[in-house]
Amino acid sequence: MKIIAGCALILMVICGNVLADQVIDHKEWISSFHSANEMYKQGKYEEAKDAYESLLGQGLVSANLYYNLGNCYFKLNRLGKAIVNYERAKQIIPLNRELQANLAFVHSQLENPPGQSQSLVKGILNLSTDSFTIDQLTIIVSLFFFLSAGSSGIKLLSKREFTWLRRTALTSFMLLLLFGALWGWKIYQTQVLKYGVTIMPQAECRFAPEETAVTRFRLSEGAKIIILESDGQWLHVKSGDNNIGWVQKSMIEII
Repeated sequence: MKIIAGCALILMVICGNVLADQVIDHKEWISSFHSANEMYKQGKYEEAKDAYESLLGQGLVSANLYYNLGNCYFKLNRLGKAIVNYERAKQIIPLNRELQANLAFVHSQLENPPGQSQSLVKGILNLSTDSFTIDQLTIIVSLFFFLSAGSSGIKLLSKREFTWLRRTALTSFMLLLLFGALWGWKIYQTQVLKYGVTIMPQAECRFAPEETAVTRFRLSEGAKIIILESDGQWLHVKSGDNNIGWVQKSMIEII
């Protein structure tokens, strides 16, 4: 009994130390974040940028952190890096108006602003999924699944015919199909596809992953691309207008 009590005491001490360390880290992160914010307000954009990057390096993930870091890069006229961090923030807070406005404004400042050449169906899917995070869509799909399954089960087991129950089952099933499709598209976009952004003024995309290969097309700073594969120091990428080529990794930052 004493051995068990001793083990429990040791476990409590260890857990207490872990929790204490987490609290200390959290307080340090908050302090560092506020210090970086003050640097930004004072116009010390380079110092603020380094402070935000340091927090990211410590494992802190926050929409506000990505957003503020994007603002720093914009002030430093590094538009590609600004877009990268705005896009990362967008994955967490897709409906934030300030973020949407900043991202749209940075796009307008690019040498070659992103085009809108996409099919109607794909455009609707992108617009819809951009309004939700994966977690939100998962909750919505789960809700309509249980509502559809529950109402259908009750309808089958009930001896009486309820019009409202039949309508509930049908409506929830149709909404389940709709949001299930959006959820699947969101998963495909965020988990299957890998996106990157050109962070240099210009990046040459070649026919092969070699310096001597012929240039196929060029990407300007801020261009969002799909990464198809990686080969050493090269990335096989697909541009917004469906051109495919090899570009050096140093020219691209993955979102």
